[in-house]
Amino acid sequence: VLQFEEVPLLQVLSDLSAVYRLDFETDGQISADCRFTGRFTNQPIEVVLQAIELSLGVSIQRSEDGAKWVVIG
Repeated sequence: VLQFEEVPLLQVLSDLSAVYRLDFETDGQISADCRFTGRFTNQPIEVVLQAIELSLGVSIQRSEDGAKWVVIG
């Protein structure tokens, strides 16, 4: 179970990176005040990322080479 309660987005991405073994990159526009609340139980990463996108108004896309996810805020 992944549970976040007002956790800074950069920490959420770090946690997701460890759990799903993925690399994330931001566009440098993510505010330290950007916080996420959510709970996920055995969800595919696409479901988790979509929830973050909808909740925070950011865009999360695969990099051109497919090696990492890029968060655009």
